[in-house]
Amino acid sequence: MFTSTSFPAFTGCALFLAFAVLPAAQAAPRVERLDLPRTGGEASLTQAQDVSDTGTVVAGYRFQLVESGMRQTAFRWTAHDGLQSLPALPGGGTTGAQAVSADGSVIVGFSDGQDHSGRGFRSHAVRWNARGAAHDLGALAGGDDTAATGVSSHGVVIVGYGKDHRGQRRALLWRDGMPAMDLGTLGGLAAIATDVSRDGDTAVGGARDASGRTRAFLWVRAHGMRDLGALADKDHAMALAVSASGDAVVGYCAEAIQEWGASNMAELKGFIWLRATGSMREIVNNLGGTWTQPLGVADGGSVVVGVAQDARGDTHAFRWTPTEGMRVESTLPQALRMQYARGLSSDGRFSVGRLAHDNGAFRADWR
Repeated sequence: MFTSTSFPAFTGCALFLAFAVLPAAQAAPRVERLDLPRTGGEASLTQAQDVSDTGTVVAGYRFQLVESGMRQTAFRWTAHDGLQSLPALPGGGTTGAQAVSADGSVIVGFSDGQDHSGRGFRSHAVRWNARGAAHDLGALAGGDDTAATGVSSHGVVIVGYGKDHRGQRRALLWRDGMPAMDLGTLGGLAAIATDVSRDGDTAVGGARDASGRTRAFLWVRAHGMRDLGALADKDHAMALAVSASGDAVVGYCAEAIQEWGASNMAELKGFIWLRATGSMREIVNNLGGTWTQPLGVADGGSVVVGVAQDARGDTHAFRWTPTEGMRVESTLPQALRMQYARGLSSDGRFSVGRLAHDNGAFRADWR
């Protein structure tokens, strides 16, 4: 799964509140902090990005203050071993993990390292195996600056983006060790892929059309790329996540998207698209705020998680269902208040993200 805060080329995601209490029938989730609490004036942030279907493996990244400044490092967390850093490619030092396979065996993301032409350092799409070894996925011929954002159930298919020989960003797919495949566009010059289904046959993201608009796309192996459209009052859209079964897509619509991030966060409207209806509907912000950004979706669109703003301008994690709408869990201790939620298991049981208290990472179990 993709989040714009991880990559310098994309504008950051904002985050949400308003204490909408869950119905009494739904118990509060069990929330577990994955990293150690901060001490003293330590400057650090730990962001959990994705979770395996069993909830036993979590992938993400952390920023830590080192002698030379802030350093970003990818991590794998398991219930047995806790949080462990993942290595960079040879010569590199900056890494970020974006997604983990449903079985927990493969983590994908990026690492800096020597570019493919040997001219300097660039971002490289990376696959880390169960032993933590990093493998460079490669780039398009003559291209560079790649990153991986999504992975199929067993790690066979990986999606992401990279620049082509003209310097245009392109949506990429890597299948079972084969060279990077360009997924195309909607008539424009650029695209990025943000997530992929369990079987690797469905990918989503954003692509430019012939008029220069960014549009949410659905790519299916047998049929190629199609435009999912946009909500009625918006011209631009970005798909951020697809369900494991490929039957539901979430993302946001905006008046303008520049450098693959909305130019005005205050205008974002979240959407969910269902294959069963072939149409897009708004995920309504009932917290009184002006924007919503869904970041994860369970099979059938049964559960959506993300971030949104409330009437006071605060941001908190939300959990949305078709029957209950958008809810915020307000019964947790302050130290475990969830500010940013994304990675979601296929059944909607586990979600991960970042805490509001001191930017620690969490895993939530909703059963």
